Amino acid sequence: MKKDICIDIMDKIVDISNILELYSVRKRTYGEDGKSYYKNEMHILEIIVENPEFSPSDIAKKLFKTRSSVSQMIKKLMEKGLIYSVINSTDQRSLTYIPTENGKNLYLAHKDFDRNMAEILRVEFKDYSDRDLELFLEMLKKFYEFQQKII
Repeated sequence: MKKDICIDIMDKIVDISNILELYSVRKRTYGEDGKSYYKNEMHILEIIVENPEFSPSDIAKKLFKTRSSVSQMIKKLMEKGLIYSVINSTDQRSLTYIPTENGKNLYLAHKDFDRNMAEILRVEFKDYSDRDLELFLEMLKKFYEFQQKII
């Protein structure tokens, strides 16, 4: 029985992965400026705001992306006026990325979007107990660890 359920779980995770892939190539509008952004742009901006000491390599590791693709996204964020760079005060050979006012506002709008999505999810899960949801989260974390081992 457990084997069949595990196959069903794997199939459903593939389905979710496919949806998330589609999500990552579609632009979304956050905030009031009417501009649209890709998921990866938003997540890189989020990391820069929350972890200003992170290098492109650190960001790449966190997002499971190549350093090159992160560098390209950082360049796009700079061109869009969402971040700028300064020479790192502790290591003159590297740059620190800082969000502009527009970048900070977009970050906050994205956080609002995430809170709204979490509320929608909470309503979808209304029939489950807190313990059910804690168990679900525990299982997701376990699956995440499993995926990290096989990558």
